[in-house]
Amino acid sequence: PNLANGGVDPARGYPGDSYVDDVGLDVYDRSLQPGETVTQRWDGLVHQRYGLQWQADFAAAHHKPIAFPEWGLVHDPAIRTAGEDDPLFITKMHAWFASHDTAFECYFDDSSAHGAAFDINGGEFPNAAAAYRRLFGD
Repeated sequence: PNLANGGVDPARGYPGDSYVDDVGLDVYDRSLQPGETVTQRWDGLVHQRYGLQWQADFAAAHHKPIAFPEWGLVHDPAIRTAGEDDPLFITKMHAWFASHDTAFECYFDDSSAHGAAFDINGGEFPNAAAAYRRLFGD
């Protein structure tokens, strides 16, 4: 599932511990409200109804690691809640991976079919790209 503040409880789709290796969640640097600061946006990603903390708690309760099949920055002129060039998001995600039992993470960088930019090396996010290279390597 995508990280979300509403919608269906992802736990309702959980088939049971014997069928699950890790608890995955897609996370993109978007706000709940237009005009939020980077700190408010991060706090929303962690504490929203089905956010990062929900994922960590649910996975721990089932003795499973967490995973991030997709995560990334967002540049989308059509929405006013995209995080844009946000090195704090990169730094906080890196720290989240390190401080939790994380099976894997995969930065989503395919901008070709979505009408928005996600590519860390595409020039849209120079500050965040520098933070990414510093923390994750080239």
